[in-house]
Parts: sequence; C-alpha cells; structure tokens
Amino acid sequence: MGGGKETPRQKMIGMMYLVLMAMLALNVSKTIIDAFIAIEENIQIASQNEHARGLEKLEQLDEQAKSGDTPEVRAKAKKLLDACNEIDKITAAQIKYLDALKMEILTEIKEEPANLKPGGEKSIILVPYDDKFPLKPIRMNLANVVNKDKYDESMRIFGIAENPNKPTPYKCKSSNATAGIELWNSLLKFRGELCSALVKSSSNDSVKYNFVDPKVVKYKDLADLQKTLATAFKKSKISPEDYADVEKIYISLTKNEHWEDEEHPEGLHWLGKTFNHSPSVAAIASLSSLEKEILTARADAISVIRGRLGAGEYSFNKIVGLAFPETAVLNPGDQFEVTVMMAAFDSDKQPIVKPSQGTVTGVADGRATVKLTAPSSGEMKITGVVGIANKRGEIKEMKYETKVQVAPKAGSLEMPEFNVLYRGYGNVIIPSASGVVSTSISAPGCQVSPTTSNGRKGFKVTPNAGQSVNISLSGKDAKGKSISFGSFPYKVKSMPPAVIINETVSKAGGKINVGMAGSMLNVTYTVLNVKCEDFQGNGNIIPASALSKVKVGRTVGVVALVKNNATGKTEPVKGALTVTN
Repeated sequence: MGGGKETPRQKMIGMMYLVLMAMLALNVSKTIIDAFIAIEENIQIASQNEHARGLEKLEQLDEQAKSGDTPEVRAKAKKLLDACNEIDKITAAQIKYLDALKMEILTEIKEEPANLKPGGEKSIILVPYDDKFPLKPIRMNLANVVNKDKYDESMRIFGIAENPNKPTPYKCKSSNATAGIELWNSLLKFRGELCSALVKSSSNDSVKYNFVDPKVVKYKDLADLQKTLATAFKKSKISPEDYADVEKIYISLTKNEHWEDEEHPEGLHWLGKTFNHSPSVAAIASLSSLEKEILTARADAISVIRGRLGAGEYSFNKIVGLAFPETAVLNPGDQFEVTVMMAAFDSDKQPIVKPSQGTVTGVADGRATVKLTAPSSGEMKITGVVGIANKRGEIKEMKYETKVQVAPKAGSLEMPEFNVLYRGYGNVIIPSASGVVSTSISAPGCQVSPTTSNGRKGFKVTPNAGQSVNISLSGKDAKGKSISFGSFPYKVKSMPPAVIINETVSKAGGKINVGMAGSMLNVTYTVLNVKCEDFQGNGNIIPASALSKVKVGRTVGVVALVKNNATGKTEPVKGALTVTN
C-alpha cells in the first residue's frame, strides 16, 4: 500500500487508509479502557455487598454470644465467633496486601500524588484503606487516572516484564509489600488458611478436624478438579457436614498456574495470562476482582459457621415425625431398635435427590421417594446425593447412604425319611436362611468344604464313617451377630453299586457304559479294563474280534473293572449283553 508502481493518487489513498485504521484502533483502545473503568466500579459494588453479607452473619453471632437464650447457646456462639474472627484476620491481611499493589501501580505510572488522596476534584481515591475497617478495599474512581493505558509498569510490578511464564519477585516502592510471584504465592496461602480455619471450626471436645492443603494448581475442567479434590481431601479430616462447603470454597479460589495458547506454546503463568500487556486500569480491576473473590469466600465460610447455631442458612415452616428401624430384615424373636426423630422442612423448597441407584418417583412434604429393585439376595447399599436450597437459593448437597438386607423368596417341603448322605462322597448342601448376610454349617465326623452349584453358594459334606450325622446351620447378621438355625439329622449310607447300563452290544464291537444303579447322584465312572468271552483288554471297548464266533441274539457275559470318579475307588462290575447286528 503506497509503494511499488502506484500512481500518486493511489499512494495518497493508501496513506489515508492507514491513518483511518490507526484512528479506529485508537478509538477501540479507548473504548476498551473505558470498559475497564465500568468493570472496576461494578466489582467494587459487588465487594461491598459480599463484605456486608459476611458482616451480617457476624453480627448475628455477636448478638447470640451476648444475649443468647441459654448459657450453652452463648458459649457456642462465642466459640463460633472466635472462629469467624480468625477468618477475618487472614482475609483482612489479604485485602490490605492487594490494596497495596493497587497503590504501587498508581505510583509507578506517575499519577499526581495529590490525586492519590481523597477529597480532590481529580482524586482517584474516594475512600482510602483504613485499619479500622480492614476488610473494606480501597474505593477508587479510575476515570480520574491520567495514564490509563500504561502497561510496562504493571508488567514490572507483577514480575513478568522479562518472561511472562516465569514471574519474579518485585519489591514495592510505595510500601513494604512484595509483588510479582509473591502475589501468586499469597493467593495460594490464603486459600489453604481459609479452608483450614473453616474445617477446624467444627472441632469439639470429642473430635478434632484438620485440613491438609493439597495445593492444587492444575486441572482440566470442573469435573477433573472435583475428582482431584475427592482424592486429595482424604488426607484431611473434614466434618461430613462441611465437606461440600469446603470443596466449593476451595474451587472458587483455585486457578490454573500455567496456560498454553497459540502465541505461547511453551506455556504462560497465570500472572502472565492476567497482567501481560494489561493497561494500568485493567490491572487494578483484576486486583479488585481478586478482592471480590476473597470477600465472597470469606462470607461463604462465615455463613457456614453461623448456620451451626441454628436459624441461619435455611428456613423451615413445617415439621414431620420420622422413624427408622436399625435393620430392614429381622428374625422371629429378635430384639431391635428404632430411631425416632422430628424433621423440619420448608414446603416451598423441596429436596433435590440424585440417587446412585433407582429413580425418583415423587417429591413432597420435604421428602423424596426413590424406587429401586432389590437384587436376588444379600446386602444392598443405597447411596446418592440430596440437596436443599438455603435462603439465598444456593443448593447445598450432602451424600446419603443406607443398607438393606435382601432375603430371597423361598419355600420348602421336607421329606425327612430321605435325608441321606452317601459315605465317601461330597454331598452338596445349599443352606437357606433369612435375616443374615452369611451362613455356615458344622458336621462332626465329616469333611466340609465350600462349593458353588448353579450359581448358589453351598458346601460339600463328605461322611467317612458312622450311620448318621447331625448338621448344624448358623449365620451372621449385618452387625456380626451369630444366629443359630438348629441341627438337622441325616442318615449315612454307602453309595449304590455301579452297573453296566447298556443291554446290547453290536457284533461289530462297542463301548461298555457304566453308571450308578437307582441314584440321581452326579457320579461318573471310568472303565479301566473289560473281559468278554476269550477277550481281555484295557479301556471300555469290546472289539469285533471278541464277538466273531458269537451268533446274533446270543447273550455274552461281561466283567469290567471301573473307577468311581467321585471317590477315586475301583470296583468290579458284572453284566450280560445281547449281541446284535
């Protein structure tokens, strides 16, 4: 444009186009900077609201500590108030630190010293930092900043002037504060200290809670962060009632330390991402945004602590009586306990249930109904998450868990005369007992080993001698209590003899099949050798040569030596087979 073999007129048009583009760019830049001024104002208003929200809860605790209904209420309120004051102490230190960085920016961009004091017509500071109100950030009017678009000073202050991926410390000239990488470290420290103070505030004489900061600075998305915290928080001892709140506050204060984009494939530190080439008013607005995050986390933590005294986060307008038996399955004559309680709920705010199993079929009167299908037997663990909205409409979720014992449908008819065990054989017995999670048997004089038959667990009982056996059945319930179901007598008999099952044999030769006479037992035999006519050989085959001289229709005698595959014993078997074509 404006070069090469262009005419003077074309060159003039090109120059005018460049000037127009420059003017448009300057106008866009001014528009963006003015937007940061508006953003800063909105953030300051939001910070004031969050400060007031936390202050309201503190005043409620203070009132209860001074004039609570009972000494117990006053003592508890005083303890909770002390925990909140600890939170305010670390929050105030962070607000003061961030305000010091704002003043350092204004000083370094050479704003008039007179304008850094309140009261003047061109004053940038409307309300200065005050140690009497340490939680209130400086109130500024960035419209009065003269050097709004300067950014080299901010980059130097935040330690990214040389390398935005490796911030360095910076010693402030207007205060004793250290900026640069120390800003990042300060944010991480505040996150850990705030969560630790909240967790410890639930401790009492019988249990002490503690928080081990996992110092998470890298995650893909919210789901990945929640998964990481679920594992990391196991090193801490957090009250179940506080877990969701601690997780929420920790997440709200967590940032990715490094970013990658097309311009910086090697990565970019969070400080570089936030403040690299950031105009002075944008850098101040970013610090104000951090203050707002900190005051929000502080108000959330104080609200949690305030709620422990009652009449805090949630409203109730109805009550209902509830009763829960200690177990869902009982045996005749069992003694058991029922927990009876009264629950309060808000009829305008129904619970939100997310079951791990089953389907929510209805929600009414502060209760949700979940429909489930029981398994065939054993114990069923029922889990999920239930949430309710507080007065601000925020949903607080908590995990729930319970168990039921599933007794399979069963009915039986007994034939006591046929209660028989075979000597030397592993007789399969499947016990059936309700109200227990495990069963066992004892059979004196027998070998007993576990087995599974058709998917059902049972036992193999092998009597070795004697004429009778008493088998005792017992079980254990969900609490580990042993329950006896009595003793059952069984006759002991020898196993039925083996017989040759087939009645004929082909003149061309054939197999000898051996089984157990008159029995439904699952016993097989191996034929070791066989004798027929003048033939004798190993295995279960009578060859054609052994029957060559035998006429069709004639009966031949057979003697076989067989092995009982269930017991391992051998025995002879005799029989007669008719010769066929």
